[in-house]
Amino acid sequence: MPNDTPALFTAEDALPAGDTLRQQIEIIEESQKYILLIIIAIALSYGVTNIQKQQLQCTIDGAEADCVCAGLPDTFPISLVSSLFVLAAVIFFFLLSCQTARGPHETCAEQEIAQSNSLASLLVLLAAIIRLCNLLKTGRR
Repeated sequence: MPNDTPALFTAEDALPAGDTLRQQIEIIEESQKYILLIIIAIALSYGVTNIQKQQLQCTIDGAEADCVCAGLPDTFPISLVSSLFVLAAVIFFFLLSCQTARGPHETCAEQEIAQSNSLASLLVLLAAIIRLCNLLKTGRR
């Protein structure tokens, strides 16, 4: 008994769809790398706040804590690395949002959402740049 139902996908259709799905997987994998970079930046920031807490404790304890306090690392280089990791990730996600905003959209609502996400990503990028600039200013003192 022959099948009269037309094929939804032909061999030619499968390749572009497969390529598109592979590209999406690559984007997700790249996104995961930048998310991991943000997690590392958070861990570094957590470490910096712990060092700052110890420095404050040293200030409270006075002279008796001098040997402990002398061994505390400078927080500026750690904060700088953390800030640069965040900036790298934010740049990636901003560029991804711009690419999405420029892409084809099925509805006007989808286009508006993509554009507002791109604007939000731009604001986050600007905030990361301002924070890095402030860190560099305070680190020079």
